[in-house]
Amino acid sequence: DAEGRVPVINRRAAELLGLPERLAQAGVAFRDILQWQIGRGEFLPDGSSVDVDAMARAGGLAGPGSYERERANG
Repeated sequence: DAEGRVPVINRRAAELLGLPERLAQAGVAFRDILQWQIGRGEFLPDGSSVDVDAMARAGGLAGPGSYERERANG
C-alpha cells in the first residue's frame, strides 16, 4: 500500500515465500519481508549491496508491480 505495508497475504503465499509467522500477516512492512529475504541470501549471495529502502519503494528488484527472485531450492 502507500505506506509500504502488505495489506493482504494468504497462507499459500506465505508458504511459497517461506516466511516466518511474524512476517506472514496482513499489515507487515514490505521492507521487513525484503530485509528477511536479503538476510537469507535470496537476492544476492551476501546482501551487502542491496538498498532495502530503495528496493521496497520500487516494489522489488524488477520495479513497480513486479517482485521476482529465486530461492535456493529453485
